[in-house]
Amino acid sequence: MKLLRVKANHFKNCSDEFEIDFVARSKKTSEDKEYELQEIADELYVYNTIAVVGKNASGKTTAVELLDACFSILGDFRLEAKSYSFDNVELLMDFYHDKYIYRYETTLKNSDSIGTKAIFTNQKIQRKLYYKSHIKEIYNEKGFSEVIVSGELPEDTSDIFFVLKKKATRAVYFDSFGKGVDTYRLLFATLKDFNISTDI
Repeated sequence: MKLLRVKANHFKNCSDEFEIDFVARSKKTSEDKEYELQEIADELYVYNTIAVVGKNASGKTTAVELLDACFSILGDFRLEAKSYSFDNVELLMDFYHDKYIYRYETTLKNSDSIGTKAIFTNQKIQRKLYYKSHIKEIYNEKGFSEVIVSGELPEDTSDIFFVLKKKATRAVYFDSFGKGVDTYRLLFATLKDFNISTDI
């Protein structure tokens, strides 16, 4: 599974239809393909790295938190223990998995329970076969058909579970808001748990 694009409404202070797109669609040199891009399907490239650049209070942290939320949903099928409200957040995620482009849409609600977790409402999953000849229209509505989900899940678990079937190793995001020693402890625990070289 690879996240291709996310669009959000009502997420923190993001503008409506806020979008982050990972797909490289411009002309690619051999050098781009070797160093800057990752090919996830025939002629479907995503960027190896992205930079979030802006002045103070311009929304850099919000953009990273949006991506963190998306990877939590795609990796864990849940969204919990975050420092922001989920209420009335509308999400659209396009991702690639096993020859298909999937489009997942949902409206999030805050849970009434103690502890912050998101409730998934109005979920909709569509998919279409990926063809390299259609790369320029990769997000076009044409060709998508609804994925029929058979089964029920707890309201705080996304229907993406029925597509991906198992949890995935996902990006790990640490903020730097006063956690101090805890942040370093978590970083070193992550290095150990995922066998990440300390050379980084």
